[in-house]
Amino acid sequence: MNGQKLFGPRRSIRMPGFHYGGEGAYFLTICAFQERCLFGSVRNGQVKLNELGTFVLECWTAVPQHFEHAIVDAHIVMPNHLHGIVVLHSGERPGKEQSEKFQKPVAGSIPTLVRAFKAAVTLRARRAAIELSDPLWQRSYYERVLRSGKEFTDATRYILENPGCWQSDEENPQRIQTGHGIEP
Repeated sequence: MNGQKLFGPRRSIRMPGFHYGGEGAYFLTICAFQERCLFGSVRNGQVKLNELGTFVLECWTAVPQHFEHAIVDAHIVMPNHLHGIVVLHSGERPGKEQSEKFQKPVAGSIPTLVRAFKAAVTLRARRAAIELSDPLWQRSYYERVLRSGKEFTDATRYILENPGCWQSDEENPQRIQTGHGIEP
């Protein structure tokens, strides 16, 4: 390989200079490692969570108990990912104007919240003796700052309609495909 790395540095999807611990609404997608369907299934447009999926849901809805400035809004646990909107409201909290850097977490920021959530689900799974041969979570996650009421409404609609679209969802490893694309 002549000293070349297999993978370059991770490309950030964050808005340059934006503080991800500040007041605002954030749309998040957090995926299972290798997009494995670990959290349940979708039948007739309804999500059926298994034990691990129930842990994901319970830990997600408990976020405000651990991050008092956070409100969990619309969310859905799908078979291999979670979509959720988190609203951070104002309040005095340490480091609220700092930017997060590698190994220097900022209390109350979105990256810290996601890290704590992932750790809580993993801990509950291990305590329940759920066998995890691989990591539970994908290394990163998707985040989008919702900058208007329309973006918030669109993200909420997307979350609520997600189970009904599972058959053709790109996140569904068993989606129905043909040579011309995805069948309805």
